[in-house]
Amino acid sequence: MATTLRLAPDLESRAKSHAASIGVSLNALVSVALDAYLRPGHNAPIEPRNNAPGADHAAPVPTLPPPAHPAPTPQPSPPAPANWRPGKAKKKARR
Repeated sequence: MATTLRLAPDLESRAKSHAASIGVSLNALVSVALDAYLRPGHNAPIEPRNNAPGADHAAPVPTLPPPAHPAPTPQPSPPAPANWRPGKAKKKARR
């Protein structure tokens, strides 16, 4: 889906610069950042900015209640087998 975003010039410049520095597109950076913000447990309120593009006035922003249950803690991956090496997967022989 294509969506147009209006960003403040300084935010756009910083986002493009950061995306380039880590080797991803601006679209990928915005997608990852938005996904992280919308995950359960992230409840930082968004403060209105009068200087935001398209902001005619500062509308009240509702604050989110704290989550009922804390977000689960990610569990570490199990260790790889001792003989495993990245990129050296063995292919099964065809019969």
